[in-house]
Amino acid sequence: MNQPSIIGFGSLSQAERKPWYVRPCATYPTLANATHRANFPGGRLGWTQNFRYFGSDATTRYQSLQVKYDKRFSHGLQISSHFTYSKAIDYDNTYFPRDADVAQGLSNASRPKAFFLSANYDLPFGKGKTFGSNWSKPLDTILGGWQTNYIWQWFSGLPLTPSYQNCNGDQDVGICRPNVVGDSKVADQTQFQWFQTVSSPFTQNGQTSGAWQRPLRGQLGNSGRNWFMFGPQFQQLDLSMFKNFSITEKYKLQFRAESFNFANHTNLNNPDTCVDCPGRAGRILAVFPGHSPRLWQFALRVDF
Repeated sequence: MNQPSIIGFGSLSQAERKPWYVRPCATYPTLANATHRANFPGGRLGWTQNFRYFGSDATTRYQSLQVKYDKRFSHGLQISSHFTYSKAIDYDNTYFPRDADVAQGLSNASRPKAFFLSANYDLPFGKGKTFGSNWSKPLDTILGGWQTNYIWQWFSGLPLTPSYQNCNGDQDVGICRPNVVGDSKVADQTQFQWFQTVSSPFTQNGQTSGAWQRPLRGQLGNSGRNWFMFGPQFQQLDLSMFKNFSITEKYKLQFRAESFNFANHTNLNNPDTCVDCPGRAGRILAVFPGHSPRLWQFALRVDF
């Protein structure tokens, strides 16, 4: 936006040729200062306001390997499953107009691995089944003719970006990332230590502790956006069981029992990614949003 010479601008100074400057009221206090009048002729100030950038020059890339397996219903069993291995890369809007490489990284919702499995299985017990074909009517009414349904989903973790406590004192552009100078992984990731952290907050620029270093003032850390490591995986098994009863030739009754998160597995949220924040650095402090412990619901359905 700033031309290399003043040709075509007449007597305008370099400061006056710069865009996004404001011209305040003539009574603005600093205008009485000779230095300000010299640096900002005509009452112009420095870059005091944000500017908006609109452009269609960013890209989103998604690459994946997808494998699907289906088994049609036979012998009382039907299976449908799907596995995806993928990578999604995009940009955030914090620093893109200035340096797209800083804003590039894995998508916030990118999960490299995902697996789904759904199955319907008629249990082989009761009249006309493999087992229990000679059961008495009361026993067959209770134990025979059950249908089960399963849905199991598993995802690898979400990507993480490290940060440090006093980053606002080093820069003011919203990029709060330390330097990575070593291996930050731990042998056994737990709720209380997901990665290597710093024992106390950084107090000086350039200070190094373990795998981390506080950047120099006015510099951005070398840890990329969402290239750090991944949070906890997510998995859940849902189960339902159906049983049909013939009351009369006209009326039929169905009993339904449904369980969500049948295994009662606790899905953890991402850890706090601040590497030097006391009491919370690298720790998981909550469950995944929307997580629910095991839940049962029962229903009766009458068909006529």
